[in-house]
Amino acid sequence: MISKYLLIIYLCSISAQQCDSGMVTGYSFPDHYDCAVKGYEFAQEAIQKMERELVNKDRLAVKFECKEVKVSKT
Repeated sequence: MISKYLLIIYLCSISAQQCDSGMVTGYSFPDHYDCAVKGYEFAQEAIQKMERELVNKDRLAVKFECKEVKVSKT
């Protein structure tokens, strides 16, 4: 068995103190480092694409996790 890391993204409202249920991005990585770097890039791009007024009003933030999954070698 080998490990891969899936990037999961959550959109959070700090003012409402809640995050969405999470979205698997379709990205998988051979290690946690590569996943984390992509997570920060993805989060920055996502916030920059949103309307400034909406981000400020709802105090939106992007949270992510790199979930380790075991896959069989085939």
